[in-house]
Amino acid sequence: MAQQSYETLTYLTPNGTVIAGLATAWAPVGNGSTWAYTLRQGVTFHDGTPFNATDVVFSITNTVLWGGGDAPDVWDVFKSATVVSPYVVDITFTEPVYAPIITSAAYSAFIFSHNILKYAGLSPTNSSSLTFGLHSWFNANHDDGSGPYILNTTASSLSGGVWTLNQYKNYWGGWKTGQVTTIIAKLVTSVPTVIQLASSGQLDFSGVGGNFQYVPQLLGAGLNVVEGPTHGSIWLLFNTQHQYLNNPLVRQALLTAVNFQQIVQQAYYSYGINFQGAINPGLAYYDPTAPGYGATGNLTAAKALLVKAGFPGGTLPGVTWVGTHSTGSPFEATIYSLLNTYWAPLGVTISIDGLSFTNQAIKAGYVNGSNAFLPGPISYASSSNAQDLALLNWNGATSDPWLVPYELFSIQGAPFPNTIQYNWSYFSNSTFSNLLAKFRADEVSNPSQCPADIKALNLMFYQQSPGWSVFQGEQVWVLS
Repeated sequence: MAQQSYETLTYLTPNGTVIAGLATAWAPVGNGSTWAYTLRQGVTFHDGTPFNATDVVFSITNTVLWGGGDAPDVWDVFKSATVVSPYVVDITFTEPVYAPIITSAAYSAFIFSHNILKYAGLSPTNSSSLTFGLHSWFNANHDDGSGPYILNTTASSLSGGVWTLNQYKNYWGGWKTGQVTTIIAKLVTSVPTVIQLASSGQLDFSGVGGNFQYVPQLLGAGLNVVEGPTHGSIWLLFNTQHQYLNNPLVRQALLTAVNFQQIVQQAYYSYGINFQGAINPGLAYYDPTAPGYGATGNLTAAKALLVKAGFPGGTLPGVTWVGTHSTGSPFEATIYSLLNTYWAPLGVTISIDGLSFTNQAIKAGYVNGSNAFLPGPISYASSSNAQDLALLNWNGATSDPWLVPYELFSIQGAPFPNTIQYNWSYFSNSTFSNLLAKFRADEVSNPSQCPADIKALNLMFYQQSPGWSVFQGEQVWVLS
């Protein structure tokens, strides 16, 4: 809904190409620590005032102040945003980065009018007032973006789960005859109810999510079911600090035994893609030749790896491991059930622990104070409270191929040195982290080197296997 009211400086197409949004041009200055953006003229916000460089600086600076938007990693090396002229902005980072992807990040790089300070009755000099005052203003169903639709304040209710968007007639992108001018979105938490509403013609459009068992019923009702790509994946994360799982050969053996193709079919009704390596298909520099594991599993090869790891007979000594997953993704319990069948011959049983995402994060070590999303140290992995396995449905907040492996498997840089972040495999390998850092720098200064960087990264990822993508999910929608 927010993406209909707010826009970003740049956009990323499904094939990974950066295109113009509220910025028409961008270029690195010097070594790429600073990027100069030329802004689109003739744009107005929903309050009618012109869009210019002041709004860009205000929006980015305050998004960073509030914690980076959807994910702190998006702006982790942000330094400053500066007005150069009414339609030129310099964005500066503490190190070279490929900024056009950062400025395309939905929820983390929206541009909004600086007039919201006036509408919310806030002082621009009081950072505490900004943080909480603007939060309240936005949550009262106000908006002042530049997108094609205006959020209708009186017809929308956050608590009621109803949002209405109306046409912004002065949208800079223009309007064509027949385009939708009013959108009403409703939050329905019961999946069977959504299916019933769709089947009876009361909905024009809905997401199916992971509830693909309803697809035959929807098709039988004469509805259109369509699918499309996403960069979100289900990652299986090993506790690389625990007994047995601290051995890369054991982790390789476990993954060698997995029938990834069957998991997609049974847990996700074939609406997924198996892939190898640390970079998702569809992202820049994805390497389809990355080393990995067979699609259907090989128990004989798995047992041979366990023998090589020092376990005669190719089995572990009857271990039971705790595997956590979010109850918001019920298909992950199915994945664990299938893993139990693949790993039973290897002497492994999984005790499946379904938790809310917040409690799963606490179980993973987000234990500092009352904020469950403030990560603790990697040393937590050695405690008796840490899970042995985790399934995580993860999609980076930007489509920079560097981001997901950084979040899930890297020793984090400032402001979270050597902490878990989303590294629920507790993987602490400086060589791997340095490879990621080199790739991020080469994106700007030496892009021709990036394919070689990714090959080295994927090889180490396979050799160490701190975790693995079970599959990349697809988006599925039902249309009237």
